[in-house]
Amino acid sequence: MTSLLGPDNSTLEQTLQDYQLPDAYLDGSEATSPWIPYGGPNMYTRYLSFDPRLGQAHTLLRSSVPASIGKHKHRSPITGYTLSGSWGYREYDWVAKAGDLVQESPGTIHTLYTDDPQGFSAYFVINGCIEFFDDDENVVDIHDVFWFIHHYLRHCKENGLPVNKDLFRS
Repeated sequence: MTSLLGPDNSTLEQTLQDYQLPDAYLDGSEATSPWIPYGGPNMYTRYLSFDPRLGQAHTLLRSSVPASIGKHKHRSPITGYTLSGSWGYREYDWVAKAGDLVQESPGTIHTLYTDDPQGFSAYFVINGCIEFFDDDENVVDIHDVFWFIHHYLRHCKENGLPVNKDLFRS
């Protein structure tokens, strides 16, 4: 295929140098990103990165015992990868086990749970917002990248922890 830029790609290289974001590295220790209670008893999250430009957060979610997060709807795609244990959604007939990949479509409504005696841990890429419902199907909370940032900052402040600026992409 012939380049649409013509024979001189040097301008493309210069454009990359001028506008490309640097690669990101995050120290994976819990001191860098603490576990924070999230979504229900015995559930915890660790934020790995926040990108307000994309409305995206990368998180770890875990529980060490059987637990659940409330019924919710995603407005954008979510990708999950199970690191250990098992989890699922009460509304579906599958259970994700270690090594399983889950791709969630916008508009899906479900209730995350684990009944694994050892709980589970999973990595999620969250895009857009998550709407949480009460028992009468009313939206009672909306979590998006700004909610996640506030959750993280509040936890750091309340616990005397430093804010890790490396978590923020821009």
